[in-house]
Amino acid sequence: MKSLLSSIIIVGLASPAPAAELFWDFEEGIPDQFFSAELWGERDSTYAYGPNAPADSGTVWVGTPVDDLAEYPEEHLAALTTTEIDLSSMGFSALYVSWVQWADFEGVATNFDGIHLLLSTDGGTVWEIVDDPPDGGLQPPYDDQIVSGNGTPLSGKWAYCHDTCTNQTGLGCGPTPSYHVRGLPRPIQTASGGELVWNAVSTRDLIALGYVNPSDTILLKWLFGADEFGGGEGFFMDDLRIADTAPFCLIPPEITVDQLEDTPIIDEDYVVNALVERVCADVDPSTVFLHYYTETTPDTIDVLMTNVGGDNYSAAIDAQVLDTDVWYWVSAADVEENSGRSATIAFEVTEAITLILDDGQPFWLDLGFFETGDGLAARFSAPAGADSSYVLYKTHCYFSTQGLFDVGVWDDDGVGASPSTRLFSADSVANDVDNDWWSFEFDDSTLVFEEGTFFVGFTFVTGDSADNPGIAFDFTGDHADTKWRLTEGAWAVDDDPEVGEMMLRVKVKVRTSSGSVDDVSTGNTPASFRVHGNFPNPFNPRTVIRYDLPSGSVPGEEAIPVRVTVFDLAGRSVATLVDQDQQPGGHSITWSGTTDTGAPLPSGVYFYRIEAGENVATRKMVILK
Repeated sequence: MKSLLSSIIIVGLASPAPAAELFWDFEEGIPDQFFSAELWGERDSTYAYGPNAPADSGTVWVGTPVDDLAEYPEEHLAALTTTEIDLSSMGFSALYVSWVQWADFEGVATNFDGIHLLLSTDGGTVWEIVDDPPDGGLQPPYDDQIVSGNGTPLSGKWAYCHDTCTNQTGLGCGPTPSYHVRGLPRPIQTASGGELVWNAVSTRDLIALGYVNPSDTILLKWLFGADEFGGGEGFFMDDLRIADTAPFCLIPPEITVDQLEDTPIIDEDYVVNALVERVCADVDPSTVFLHYYTETTPDTIDVLMTNVGGDNYSAAIDAQVLDTDVWYWVSAADVEENSGRSATIAFEVTEAITLILDDGQPFWLDLGFFETGDGLAARFSAPAGADSSYVLYKTHCYFSTQGLFDVGVWDDDGVGASPSTRLFSADSVANDVDNDWWSFEFDDSTLVFEEGTFFVGFTFVTGDSADNPGIAFDFTGDHADTKWRLTEGAWAVDDDPEVGEMMLRVKVKVRTSSGSVDDVSTGNTPASFRVHGNFPNPFNPRTVIRYDLPSGSVPGEEAIPVRVTVFDLAGRSVATLVDQDQQPGGHSITWSGTTDTGAPLPSGVYFYRIEAGENVATRKMVILK
């Protein structure tokens, strides 16, 4: 077996003895005199799959799968193993292993696939997993907060990443390997979530940690494993370094950002708090930014965050009008210019109530057996409320892959609580996400429910399983009879014990009895000024705007001066709907999307401003033609 010594690069340091390092940038491929590659290949940034951005030193890297496939093979196992490294011949008194990597498995919220670094000191008979801190030193460590529905950590799901090696052929596992695990085995950085981000990974000193001795001859193996749910684009690594000195730190600060919940507040900014912690070097406060955009302001707004003590930072998103979706994230760098960002988080400024059945832990199910017209639906109960009804406003579904489908809403049959009359159809629509939430806003004013149940879901518009979207479920069935399947025109409860609820949520808006008559007070005097929003929204050709006027808005006067004005996105007034005194009570206005002269307005986003005495409110509405 050839030695790795010919790859030694001697780097002069200020210390008395020079440092030795082995380094491969893989720009010329995988050198077979230094590695045994089993089902690993090489990738170039011009290929269709894998990260379309170079790693640190170039545009070629090694990884799995070998072929340019959208998904790696099911039950896949691949290994990249070094030839022998004689630490004593190299004079190593310390041992650090580092590389940069990019991974896209089945999404950042799953742990069915992974990569382990293994080390052997006896020629490959016994392999030991190099753990993450504090037992081993891989950085960054895997986030072990992913749990099953009952709260059990899912680290055990990674077992196949090492113990199924004996069940594979052609991988040169040798006699039944024995794996010594220091503490709980965890995978290296799981996934990049499909983003073009390379992560720097490094061990601590493996000699100081007791994995090896300076006199040992060792083998290193990178072992990748995937379960039967093949997905994503695999694992890629570049710029591998084995040395007796720690690598220059390339890991950015660790960023944890608060999740803002949906809120009806429109007259206050939305405060975002973030914890930005040093990993390699101190955080540079001048680089900590909050970034956000909304559906009405697609250009990203950058806000410098303020340090509020320790590692805590804070900034605010400007107040928004009702029914506005907001997306935000935080970025930061350290004084060594290692920069990173958090995941993107979303919330909505809305009065809607969100109904949730799932537990937020996605689990994928192959739905390739569905035919045209078949489908799935989740059963929801409209929240009970005195003197009120609820209109279906929006639905969110978690998809693992893109596809074609028809969004549907059904009422129940009043007997067995199964889907009955179809109340809504969106025809053929397509989601544009992989491993993420997708939203659909309803524009049908008939989707009103009292107490009782209704169903939201979708049907497939093609019999080709390649066109069907990948649907996510949670792990456990906590809600009986909420998951229904439509097969050959018949609905049935899906009580599969292996799969829980669909990752599907709905938002509903309350509708009160006040404000139901155009331009006329109901006679019921509300306690406070309130704008209920317009419905439908989006609309074509007309919408109804409802608002409540309380008694005493103007002291000493019964009638209240009211002005309702519509503005376009540029802030120009396009229509005045009300400009008169009105009595306290509920009011509504029907608007047909025209200017004061009767000219129809084009599709787009508009705002209406209601001024009632000292009260002012602004809301968003959309004309959709």
